[in-house]
Amino acid sequence: QKYSDVDENNSKAVYWALNNGIIDGGGKKTNFNPNEPLTNSAAILLIWRIADRPGEVLIGYGDPGTLKTNYNDVGSCQWDQCDGSVNWFIDAVVWGISEDILDNTGDFGPLENISNKDFIYWLWKYSDSPVVKENSFIENEDIELKYVDSLNWALDLGLINNTFTTLNEYERIDAINLLYKYYRIENNLQYTIKFDANGGEGELDSIDINSSKQKLPANKFTKEGYTFNGWNTTSDGTGISYKDEQEISVNENITLY
Repeated sequence: QKYSDVDENNSKAVYWALNNGIIDGGGKKTNFNPNEPLTNSAAILLIWRIADRPGEVLIGYGDPGTLKTNYNDVGSCQWDQCDGSVNWFIDAVVWGISEDILDNTGDFGPLENISNKDFIYWLWKYSDSPVVKENSFIENEDIELKYVDSLNWALDLGLINNTFTTLNEYERIDAINLLYKYYRIENNLQYTIKFDANGGEGELDSIDINSSKQKLPANKFTKEGYTFNGWNTTSDGTGISYKDEQEISVNENITLY
């Protein structure tokens, strides 16, 4: 299946999600709608699917009883009715409550848009709420104390960078790209970074890196009449720039010039 609105830069993450059941291809769907905001119900579904759908209700495979929550706007459903349009996300919500990802009080807001910091907070809770030593984020007008540990974790892991800003509407494509990076880090899957002298002389071995941050090796290339000023993902210097020995994270094989 191919989506007409997914560009090359995002295709690896989207088709990883599709092929691994993280998103539903919907049969004849031709559009992924990458820029649509992610809702609370869709967000907890994505994280539940990353966890391999624990506790999923399978119609016809026994009676697990009634699935219910304390949320005012989620309700409950019998085991043989949980695939209805009203409760299509209830498996994920009940699991999220059991894992202490969701608080199970007041309104869940299934159709409300989730912010990027809340999505990262839920993923952090799913990951057992680790606390990292480095404290790059501090409580301020934009980042409440609740989110400090989760954002520091995401930064330390290489899921975000230190230019992170809060977005009250988190686009679907951004969530999928973040989950793809998370998946590769957790499974220690690697990419290769090659180095090209770009007309210069010398040798520098390629390195394998997963999606977490890793320090680039010191440059060993020389070019007569030139001073090395850093790396770039394109030979003409119009791509993404990196400093010598900078810590970077990647989500594909790249060549640095």
